[in-house]
Amino acid sequence: MKQPTVLLAFVLLLSAFAFGQTQDRDARRLAARMSAAFFNGLGVLDKQHLVRGRLLVSQQYDIYDIGQHEFDSRSFHSFAAMERWMKSEEHEDGTPFRMSGEKLYCRRGLCRLDLVDNQMAHNHVYLTRIWYARSGGKLYVKKVRILYG
Repeated sequence: MKQPTVLLAFVLLLSAFAFGQTQDRDARRLAARMSAAFFNGLGVLDKQHLVRGRLLVSQQYDIYDIGQHEFDSRSFHSFAAMERWMKSEEHEDGTPFRMSGEKLYCRRGLCRLDLVDNQMAHNHVYLTRIWYARSGGKLYVKKVRILYG
């Protein structure tokens, strides 16, 4: 009687692990698509219906003055709206240039795109965090963080 219980527990443990790996793989794919779109133009992401409700954008400043906040936030109805806002923030010379962190880790609703050594540069903006959730078996983006260097 004890053996079937142990076997059942083992099978449940393995299936939970496999389900978690699948979710992480899906989240990594989502983060890779977002990273590419962050550089090339965010509007293409709207066709994939990755936003439910409002998309929150947290802005983090690497260098900030006295009286200026380290974090600021905005919300958008779509990636196209976020793209328009980011374009409006650009200067004539195209700065800040857009990049993403190179080390990708996804776990429990958060994908981190960490910067590698010496990746931070002046006049650049980096996509560093993507918060996601699953609804109806499909991932959607809840919030992103961009870092101004």
